[in-house]
Amino acid sequence: MPVRVRSGISSQGDAGGPFIALIACEAEPAGPAQAIAGHALPIYHGRRFLPVRTPLDRDVLRALEHLQVALDATE
Repeated sequence: MPVRVRSGISSQGDAGGPFIALIACEAEPAGPAQAIAGHALPIYHGRRFLPVRTPLDRDVLRALEHLQVALDATE
């Protein structure tokens, strides 16, 4: 079942997904917790939670990752 966030989910930057979502919840005295606010932070990769702001940031991280693999192969 999807989570409904009372005030919506904010975001920053124009990098697009993938995102990691941070949700603030408030406990109800007689029921389950309610999601009251959320923020989606663009990240480099689903398995590498490095924040990015633009597609260029993602491209630079991808290039650095390939460079590291190439350098490791020469050792």
